[in-house]
Amino acid sequence: MPRFRSPRPLSEPSKRLSERESITELALRDAQHAAPGPIFGRSPLLKTHSLRIPRRTRQRLTSHDFIESAPAQRSLPCPSRIRRGTSDKDLASCGQSSRSGFSNQRDDDYSAGLITSGLNRQPTRDSSRRHSAQAAGCRFPAESAAKLLYMHPTMTSRVHRAVLLAGALFVLATSAQQSQQLSVTGPISSAESSLRSFPADAEVRAMLKNFIPDLPGIVAVVGLLDSDGNTRVIAHRQPGANDPVPDGDTVFEIGSVTKVFTGVLLGDMVLRGQLQLDEPLGRLLPREAHFPSRNGKQITLLDIVTHTSGLPRMPDDLSQHEDDAAITANYSLRQLYEFLSRYELPRDPGESYEYSNILGVLGEGLARTAGKPYETLLRERVLAPLGMMDTAIALTPEMKRRRVAGHDEYGEPAPYWLGPAFVPAGGLNSTANDLLRFVRASFSQDNAPPRAALRFALLPQRRMVENYYVGLAWGLLPMTRGYSALTIGGTFGFFAVVRLDIPTHRAVIVLGNCRGEIDSAANQLALHLLYPGFDRPKGYARYAVVAAYRNGGLSAAKNRYRTLQASDGDRWIVSSAELYSAGFWMLNHNGSDDALAILQWNCDLYPNLPDPYDGLGNAYIRLGQFEKAVASYRKAVTAAEAEHGGNPNLHTYREHLERAIQRMQRRSPQ
Repeated sequence: MPRFRSPRPLSEPSKRLSERESITELALRDAQHAAPGPIFGRSPLLKTHSLRIPRRTRQRLTSHDFIESAPAQRSLPCPSRIRRGTSDKDLASCGQSSRSGFSNQRDDDYSAGLITSGLNRQPTRDSSRRHSAQAAGCRFPAESAAKLLYMHPTMTSRVHRAVLLAGALFVLATSAQQSQQLSVTGPISSAESSLRSFPADAEVRAMLKNFIPDLPGIVAVVGLLDSDGNTRVIAHRQPGANDPVPDGDTVFEIGSVTKVFTGVLLGDMVLRGQLQLDEPLGRLLPREAHFPSRNGKQITLLDIVTHTSGLPRMPDDLSQHEDDAAITANYSLRQLYEFLSRYELPRDPGESYEYSNILGVLGEGLARTAGKPYETLLRERVLAPLGMMDTAIALTPEMKRRRVAGHDEYGEPAPYWLGPAFVPAGGLNSTANDLLRFVRASFSQDNAPPRAALRFALLPQRRMVENYYVGLAWGLLPMTRGYSALTIGGTFGFFAVVRLDIPTHRAVIVLGNCRGEIDSAANQLALHLLYPGFDRPKGYARYAVVAAYRNGGLSAAKNRYRTLQASDGDRWIVSSAELYSAGFWMLNHNGSDDALAILQWNCDLYPNLPDPYDGLGNAYIRLGQFEKAVASYRKAVTAAEAEHGGNPNLHTYREHLERAIQRMQRRSPQ
């Protein structure tokens, strides 16, 4: 992964926050020292220190949190509050004329909720829970400034009206400059320097063909959304596939892309005033769901949706069996709640990032809050308004007819995904056309539900790792011109990649019916299509070798690998690791003699590397040939010790050798 320019270091306002100082005051003071504009678009900062605003009024005007991210804008948000229980009819009227949309709706303003992020509660002093009051990648429209005067009819005092007028004048004065993009220098700028329209269908199909395994039954589609709003779908099917020719309406499992939909649903409920991001998640769930806490800090909705809750990737009683479809399908919510009741957090909630599929309990909490099943709620709030009729958990007969079968990375049939405890984290099925509707709506300037929530979900909320942030389940990477948003999903037999370039309103979707390293190549394809300076995706030699072995045996597999070795290195990943993977596929499919032959050949091709010998030793252990394993492991240790500068895996090779010796001694006659 390329190295990116480090953003402005995060401040630590909590250390400067006195007992009686509000987050509003902090934001007003920090605004004077902030970086020159937000990463989404350049805009002068409001010099609020010149305004004499009473503290209570400032607290009412400002959301309780401000993001601490790369370079963040700290501006004065819109003064509005959203009453709980806002009706859909009320929300539908928002975003129209100022009189019809605001003056008759006292507090029921979804559009205003977008601007304030729906966070109209008392300030918090926990700097780990700060988030932005701006809409991701979208500009503050000039007409919204006039609506500021109608957003809160109860604020009728002179001071209140003066503050509102000042805010409106500021927005009107600066809106003309909001289209300018932030100029940042750094290594990534060269990769982005050749932004252009997407290539022709034939070129995209050729890139797909290069990395999709050449195995029967494997299909893939690419959906493209250009900055002008036009869309295209390019499909590819390997020869011999029995499935129908794929197109934009072919149904795929999208796995963890579902998390983004759950994040949007959370954003929608926040903007409606039904929930707040700093609410403890435990309040939304039944009493038997005893959520862990640490140092008096409970897991909040923001913690769980940004993967900073401190919860593991999977429950410990499932992590060893997550590839077992039968066990996953029978893992219930009650079992998940039992795990949560006994789990001890290793760190405070909100402290650091760790990806977790337990995010699925958030969807259950949202459903309980609304009093509806998760899928019903998602369909009413997100899917139906966007016209996404082919996105569902429970498939209609027509969708089942258009769904392709899943495969593992070597083309073996794979089961469909079932996991009742994790449905809001990975249970959706969708099509390229539906996902294109979803990403196009994410760029819409319409504030009607759920489009504002889609933009809200793209706001950077927490730091994931250095130079990488997370929104409401979206991964966000700072680029020269703004953020690139990413979500990747995978099930037993499918992968899905959705990547957005927020400033240019372009997006790439890649869907396929196989697993393995393919999702990494699909992500590289999406990255290359959006930013042509990045490398094209490469094909994995392991898949080509296995395909050749299936068709022509061991000699065909070796010949195929030699051909790839001699070919253009920009097209294929050719390494000892690829041969090792192909050899172990043979070993798992009752081809022990051929597997050992490939693994020994791997050692002959790469005699100075320790990994081929270590891999051959693993195969001998698998077959119970411990003496040969010891000999192979010794060669791995010798090769690692001979490397200049040392090998970081030397300790592992030695451990393998010691264990093999112990097993050999236990089997030796006394």
